[in-house]
Amino acid sequence: MSQSVPSHVFFIMVLLAGYLGWAAIGHCLTGEYPLFWMDRDIVGSTVLAAAYSAGFISMGPIGE
Repeated sequence: MSQSVPSHVFFIMVLLAGYLGWAAIGHCLTGEYPLFWMDRDIVGSTVLAAAYSAGFISMGPIGE
C-alpha cells in the first residue's frame, strides 16, 4: 500500500523534530550543540534559535 504525500511530509517533520529533541538531550549531557544555530549565544537570541529550528523542520521535507 502506498503512502500519501501529506503523511510522508508529516512524518519527515516528526522525525526532524525528534532529532532536535535528541540534540537538546545531547546538549544537556555534553554541553555542546550539534548545530551552530541551536546555540543562542552564537545566533544572538532564543527567538532566533527557535526560528532556525522551525525553518529546519518546515524545510526538511524539501530536501527529500
